Amino acid sequence: MINNNINFFEKRDFGEIIGVSFNFIFEERKILGKALLLYVFPMFLLTLIIQHYFPTTATTDPPVLEDVNYSRLFLSYLLQFASNVLAYSVIGSYIKLYIRKGSGNFSIEDVWSNTLQILGKIALIQVAVGLMLVFGLIVFVIPGIFIAVATIFAHFIVIFEDEYTTNAIKKSFYLVKNNWWVTFGFIIVLLIVIIFISVIFSSLYEFLPIAMQTGTNSIIFSVLVSMLSLILMTFYQTGISLLYFKFSEEKDHGLLLNRILEINEIEEEEEENRFTENNESTENNTEDENDRFKPED
Repeated sequence: MINNNINFFEKRDFGEIIGVSFNFIFEERKILGKALLLYVFPMFLLTLIIQHYFPTTATTDPPVLEDVNYSRLFLSYLLQFASNVLAYSVIGSYIKLYIRKGSGNFSIEDVWSNTLQILGKIALIQVAVGLMLVFGLIVFVIPGIFIAVATIFAHFIVIFEDEYTTNAIKKSFYLVKNNWWVTFGFIIVLLIVIIFISVIFSSLYEFLPIAMQTGTNSIIFSVLVSMLSLILMTFYQTGISLLYFKFSEEKDHGLLLNRILEINEIEEEEEENRFTENNESTENNTEDENDRFKPED
């Protein structure tokens, strides 16, 4: 049964989606915040530290190709990729559980369990979409931009509809069809909000005296930047997910909700079967132990 405070299937305009995204983060700050800090933040912080303290190029001005440290560059991209995949998986898992069970009716352990189930699929869809983007950008910049927008919902389709890579990409193209400019405009609006918040935060740091921008204060600022990046990514992903549900309702007329309910019933049945099997296994082990120590006649 769908039982949640925010109806993700409700049709909303841009302003309402942005407001609901912030509202969702604020209302779910306790459990969602714990999940993000515990499972995603360490990877974000590690990525930031590696990129900041181990630059991929030498300090020559201007930098030349020979100065690029390719091993560090590869490590930096790998960590960034892992951070994004982990963040997408945790945020998507949280929204999925929120829709299925309602606010406050699941734990961060449930979020992590669901994350582990989809982590490989999300990594695969990100690689596939990334290759498509690279190909589009090599051919010409405009195809790359078109593909980036057209595949924006692919990882959500994997999470909410349990689809695999090819079907998820096809479904994303289907949802964006005739909605490309609307989707592109919404992404721009989200990015403007994110950039605006980031500039304000950076400006506050710039106003500090030079002496306070070094040493421990610099490390503290790096930590705060990682936390802000994670919050803004959550805001962005929540907004995109709301647009995904909006387009799905408009094009499929409630089929997505039925699909999620079907998947929910299947997963609950599988959980009950696993619980029953575990109980039966425990009972059998207990009986075997009792028989072992039972005195012989």
